[in-house]
Amino acid sequence: YNWFLSTQDFYDYPTIRELAELISNKENNVQKEVLDIEKLSKNITVNKVNFQVKNGIGKNVLLTGVTGFLGIHLLDELLRDRNTNVYCLVRGKDGLPSRKRLERSLNYYFPGKHNNKIGKNIFIVDGNFTEEKFGLSKEDYYFLGNSIDVVLHAAALVKHYGDYEEFKKVNIEGTNRLVKF
Repeated sequence: YNWFLSTQDFYDYPTIRELAELISNKENNVQKEVLDIEKLSKNITVNKVNFQVKNGIGKNVLLTGVTGFLGIHLLDELLRDRNTNVYCLVRGKDGLPSRKRLERSLNYYFPGKHNNKIGKNIFIVDGNFTEEKFGLSKEDYYFLGNSIDVVLHAAALVKHYGDYEEFKKVNIEGTNRLVKF
């Protein structure tokens, strides 16, 4: 119904009456917000983060979380510089190999835009940052470590609820492995 309710709304407005009032207020304010945003957008210059590589520093980037929304957009931004090689740490999931997962995300968000870049600017590292040495062989792990200039860590478990140990494994221990790398 396009009510745009968040999980937090159910905590903040725990009764049907309160939720109904929230929905009514949101519907009444939607048109006003759209007009306000359009008015503001004419007066605001958006500053984009610049990932341009300077003086060869950062030529090889290791990117995690590339099959998610943030990661795939970081990849798109990084690929604007043709001299940047992006090593995407991707794990197979639900029967899909890592390459297929990345291709599916690329084609969903940027249909056809980067199809020819896998193997040229995009290199798939079939691994998992929650595993020791990302699940890579010792040789591959050290080769990767000697090749990478910059690490962009965009992977995280962002569900609103779940098992603490799972959150810890991904968000804390996985991040610690990347810092160690």
